[in-house]
Amino acid sequence: MVIEAKSNFGNPIFREIFIIACWIIWTTRNRVIFYQGQVNINGWKRDFKEEFGLVCTKAKSSRQFSLSSWRDSYNV
Repeated sequence: MVIEAKSNFGNPIFREIFIIACWIIWTTRNRVIFYQGQVNINGWKRDFKEEFGLVCTKAKSSRQFSLSSWRDSYNV
């Protein structure tokens, strides 16, 4: 399913997006289990965009533009 999603996505930054999404799912899960947090899709989106911004600042300069462009087009 991941391979199919990657081919359908059609953007070379799929791996970064996928890894960040998994990380935010993991941290949200931990917040629910260990800190009695609530699952909230808007909070997940906000956390995803924030983490993605951090990745953009650390990315190679050759990838920063495509990452930042995708992030800026992503609506929260």
